Amino acid sequence: MNQFTQSDNSVPEIVFQGAVQIDPQAHCDDEILSLLEEWDSRPTPSNPGAAIFELDNTFGFTISYDGKASGYWPDPESNMLSETLVRSFLFSNGICELTDLGHRLYLANYKLIAMDGQEYQLVCPFPTASGNIGGLVVVCLNKRITQPYALS
Repeated sequence: MNQFTQSDNSVPEIVFQGAVQIDPQAHCDDEILSLLEEWDSRPTPSNPGAAIFELDNTFGFTISYDGKASGYWPDPESNMLSETLVRSFLFSNGICELTDLGHRLYLANYKLIAMDGQEYQLVCPFPTASGNIGGLVVVCLNKRITQPYALS
């Protein structure tokens, strides 16, 4: 599911309000920074390697270049907001817009009914065997941020 809709479940619509790329070194805890180094140096780069991010107080999933999501932890329902947000700013017509493989930390802003919200999303692109972007590992780090980003 990539959009919240008004349906029988009465799930309100999420309105994406923008994302800013921020420095993981300045905002993530030491365990996450160590895992980023491990992920960057994994022996088979075309393997998404998402399992190393399955920690307490994180949730996430893998999404292919063409927009097919899978590998949710702990479950798809926990990732509905994250998936909706990442599709709002990193995908156009279902295709990933990233062109390089470096990991990134984004602060995505949204509105849910009359409430503003934010989500810290770690985005780690992984390559295909030929070196093109094959997809993304997306990890919500809201509970692993040591220094919140101050919007100016």
